[in-house]
Amino acid sequence: MYYFYYLPIGTEVRLRKTPFVTLVLIGLNVASFLASQLLGRGSSFFLGLAFVPARFELHALLTSSFLHADIFHLTANLLYLWIFGSVLEDRMGQLRYLTAYLVCGALSMMAQAVAVVNLLPQNAAIPVVGASGAISGVMGLFLVRFYYARIRVASLGMLFLQGIFRATVSRINAMGAMMLWILIQLAYGLATSNNPISTTAYWSHISGFAVGLVLGLSGGLSSEAVLERKLLRGKRYFEEGKWFAAMGELVEFLRTRPEDAEARALLARTFLLTGQRKKAAAEYAKAVAAELKSGHRGVAIELYEEMKRISPEPPLSPSFQILMARCLEESGRLGLAADAYATFGTLHHEKDKAPASLLKAAEIYSMKLNDLARAGEIYRKVRALYPQTRWARMARRRLAEVGRVVARRSTTTPRVSF
Repeated sequence: MYYFYYLPIGTEVRLRKTPFVTLVLIGLNVASFLASQLLGRGSSFFLGLAFVPARFELHALLTSSFLHADIFHLTANLLYLWIFGSVLEDRMGQLRYLTAYLVCGALSMMAQAVAVVNLLPQNAAIPVVGASGAISGVMGLFLVRFYYARIRVASLGMLFLQGIFRATVSRINAMGAMMLWILIQLAYGLATSNNPISTTAYWSHISGFAVGLVLGLSGGLSSEAVLERKLLRGKRYFEEGKWFAAMGELVEFLRTRPEDAEARALLARTFLLTGQRKKAAAEYAKAVAAELKSGHRGVAIELYEEMKRISPEPPLSPSFQILMARCLEESGRLGLAADAYATFGTLHHEKDKAPASLLKAAEIYSMKLNDLARAGEIYRKVRALYPQTRWARMARRRLAEVGRVVARRSTTTPRVSF
């Protein structure tokens, strides 16, 4: 019942990509629970997968972690798994995360079996089920990897005699939150160690957490944590308006992780807020390039729009400038797309794709945006930059078409006499 008194509901760690392994684990737990409910807890399905301390079976060390006694047991475990497991998978990688999850689950089951056989031997024939041990291991891993992070915690304080119930949501440092959680497990574990009617595997929780700590420390998660802490401190300083402190943390982080687009974008905004526009534009360009390489086109476009406000000629490399122009066109931002094509053709007019890019920009201006003046300007630029070429001939023809359209409009425009 401790979930009602201490319930994590989120963390400040940003999820960067979809945690597919965590979602699969959640799906398997839900499917197993539904199957056990339909077939019954006394079915061969349930008993064959459950771990029974009296009959030690290796396969049951893993399969029992996907069975749950009731809907509350399942819901609480999956909430913890999503909150802590999703960001761990994001940073650890799928294979390393899944391996750690299964190892924590198996070893925590073994520890619970030892506790039951030695403390409550009369319960040795009762199945032990649930993902609590594996998820406790995930919490141990989380503590090593994100010891610096804050966890949003919902708590319910009760004053029974006065009949007052007070629910609060607060932010607790991960170290304090996890220590509070493990102390609760130890207290309940000791209090129920000789209670034959206890139905919660507290020693599985405690041992799983310990295994997670050991795996995290031995697997190098602590060194990764020290580095990412700089990024999080930079974010906090930024939110608090401490621009130069944020700048220092972000620069230090990017020395080791220069490809991190999120940090680049935040550093660009920090430079902008401190009046360093040239440095801001350079960092925006690096952030846009990183997001394009990662396939995050929507984010790249947002950053590009921010960059354009401070730099009419974005300092992107030629390959990323033309790629950004295509992304803008595909997303329907035609004004920005035409400008991006024109920027590429103007700044890199010696490149093979430059004349085609300029003609593309002029076509968008004339056909889509109805800006014939700007289109004519670009056609004349193509004619001047690439004389005696097929590009110049194409520009000449299209410029003539633009001229005819302008002339036709001027003759059909009604005149008003006063």
